[in-house]
Amino acid sequence: MRTSREFSAGGIVFKKVNDQTLWLIVQPEGGGHWSKDRFQFPKGLIETGEKAPQTAKREVAEETGVRADIVQKIDSLKIFFFDEEKNRIQKTITLFLMEFKQEGERQEDEEKIKEIFWLPYEEALQKLTFDTEKKALEKARKILEEKVKQQRLF
Repeated sequence: MRTSREFSAGGIVFKKVNDQTLWLIVQPEGGGHWSKDRFQFPKGLIETGEKAPQTAKREVAEETGVRADIVQKIDSLKIFFFDEEKNRIQKTITLFLMEFKQEGERQEDEEKIKEIFWLPYEEALQKLTFDTEKKALEKARKILEEKVKQQRLF
């Protein structure tokens, strides 16, 4: 069986609200072979000529309207799945820790996002559908905690 490859990038975005850190997750519209009730991070395919960080910023903005700056790369996840035509796909998803800067306009016609959520860590962790994304959120939180500790030393 032949395997096709896809490359995506996205962001694990955080913001501070009243001394609480909230994490951005999205709920895509249902359809295809996926469950209607999945929750994930905003992400999408890397377009020709783009680098992963550019894609992450673009996808976060398109899907959620959020403008965010990249803090650090978190991880590259490798997943396998079958598309509607039963073709095997190996997908590499590069995720970045991103800091919220401002709200903007969502491109709802282009992106099929049902709803966006800003959730505390534990609630976001419970809502996320895929274990790979849960582990990425755990890494993101650890990176952020380490960066906060480093800032307090200066």
